[in-house]
Amino acid sequence: MGAGGVVVIGGSATGAAIGTGIAAAAFPTSIDEDRFTLYRGGSATNSNLTPRPGKDTDGLTAWNSVFSATKPGGKAQVIDPSLFVNLQAVYTPQHGGVGHYSITSGNAATDAQWAATRGGEVPHPLTLELRAAIITEVRLPK
Repeated sequence: MGAGGVVVIGGSATGAAIGTGIAAAAFPTSIDEDRFTLYRGGSATNSNLTPRPGKDTDGLTAWNSVFSATKPGGKAQVIDPSLFVNLQAVYTPQHGGVGHYSITSGNAATDAQWAATRGGEVPHPLTLELRAAIITEVRLPK
């Protein structure tokens, strides 16, 4: 965990549609008011659910607002971090601003091993764990 990081254990995601031209009330920032959710922009491919070697050294980026995760017309994976077993969501605003989280194992060596499998034929167990925590996919209106 990075300096100042806070492991997410529950709550409700909040956010606003600043700069999107879409009213915040037009699209939920949390799928379920009793469940904390994160958003990973893009498809549910193994590649998108695996950190980039040498770039995502502190974990895979996720956001507490769909409006931060994707652009109008884009899609995002809705993730329930309470389903993580070997992963954790760490609040890391120093890496992307307010609402930025890093999905990580909490161990730099394990994260590097995970990232090294990006683009490979066999997904890493942490990629499979992240996939299992996806509760739905959403698309913002254009």
